[in-house]
This record gives sequence, C-alpha cells and structure tokens, in this order.
Amino acid sequence: LLVLATVIATLASIPFLGELAQMMAGEGQPSALATLVLLSANQAALLAVSWVFVALPRALPGLPPLGGRRRAFEAAGVGLGFGVLAWIGAMLLSAIVALLLEQVGLPAQPGPAEQALEVLDPLIVVPAVVMLAPVAEEVFFRGVMLNAWSRQFGERRALIGSSLVFAVVHLSIAALAPIFLLGVALALVYRRTGSLLAAIVM
Repeated sequence: LLVLATVIATLASIPFLGELAQMMAGEGQPSALATLVLLSANQAALLAVSWVFVALPRALPGLPPLGGRRRAFEAAGVGLGFGVLAWIGAMLLSAIVALLLEQVGLPAQPGPAEQALEVLDPLIVVPAVVMLAPVAEEVFFRGVMLNAWSRQFGERRALIGSSLVFAVVHLSIAALAPIFLLGVALALVYRRTGSLLAAIVM
C-alpha cells in the first residue's frame, strides 16, 4: 500500500515538476496549486489507499475508531502532553545526532518540511505539514500498518517495523533516529489509548 500511495502521489505531482525544478534553480516560486499538490499528494494518497483497501472492505476487523476508547477531548489532551515530551526529546536527540554527523564530516541537512517552510507560501505549507500530514501518517502508519503487522508478525516486530518505515519515508539521515523514536512513541501512545486522535495530536 505504501508503494501504491507513492506511485499515485508521484503521478499526481508530474504536471508540477517543472515548477519545482524552477524553484530549486532559484528561478521563482511554484504556483499555489503546485505547492498544494506537491506538499499534500503523499498524504492524500496514504489516506486514499487506507480508505479504499482497508476501511471500505473492512480488511482490519476490530480496528478502533479514530477516537478509540476515550473521549476526543481526553485523547487530544493525552496526545498534547506526550507531544510536548516527544518534541523536547526529539530536539535533544536531533542536536546530538547533528553534532555526531559534523564530527565525521557530514553536516546535517534540513528535512523536506524545513526546506518547504523556508521557500514556499506558509499559508499552504503549514496546513499541509501541520494538519494533513499527521492525520494521514497516523491513519496509515499506526492505524493500518501497525495493526496489520501486529496480527501478522506480533506486537514487538510491528512496533519496530512500522516505526522504522515511518522514519525512512521522512528522508532525513540526521533525523532518522529521532523520527524512529517518535514513531515508537506514537505507536505506544496509540496502543495505550486506543486512539488515533491522541497520536495525531501528539
């Protein structure tokens, strides 16, 4: 499903690659439509394949609803609390990894989200990165992948495997370890609360 979502997102982005190339060459900004498609195609594709191949055919029976066993307000509060702790831990770990990379001659590069925020319209970037991405990623990586792999391979392998894939798709060597640990934390919060909403807010 991840490969299918990537193919769909790539096909949707093809008409706008020229604008992206011009931006990378410093020859202007992409249009609002190009920015929106380039930033949200992956997330929209993850949601689409999750809906079409998992939710509609009920391929994961017993999958808890978005809010899980907790009320929305309670789940959001749990997610926010753990999110603050995860952010502090991720920043500390990122700083340590960046220092280690510099010691071996590999300066840390900003991730795709940071690069997008530097050059693209924030009115489009912020909703795509801060709102759509968490919903799509939690639905796919925790709601679909973690649950499916838990049934297939057991809880521990599913937790590690889904967190590793989550880290790799973010395309940042410097942030690989922090994002992996974030994936583990998101999976644990999801498992503890039974709520994708808690993980989304986190």
